[in-house]
Amino acid sequence: ELGSGEFGVVRRGVWSVGGEEREVAVKSLADGSTEEKRIQFLQEAAIMGQFKHPNVIILHGVLLDSKQIMIVV
Repeated sequence: ELGSGEFGVVRRGVWSVGGEEREVAVKSLADGSTEEKRIQFLQEAAIMGQFKHPNVIILHGVLLDSKQIMIVV
């Protein structure tokens, strides 16, 4: 666990694709969050996905098919 933010917990993870591994942050929406918070969380992911610049965090993916919604950056 790296810390917590407005929406929930941020954890360190490893993103592995094609034999290459990268350190990532996994932001997860807190259990019991309101529908409004869920929408704001997903809007944050949508905005992050629009940026492609070396000085901006890269959005690797959003996990929706689980108990918890997660953003991998």
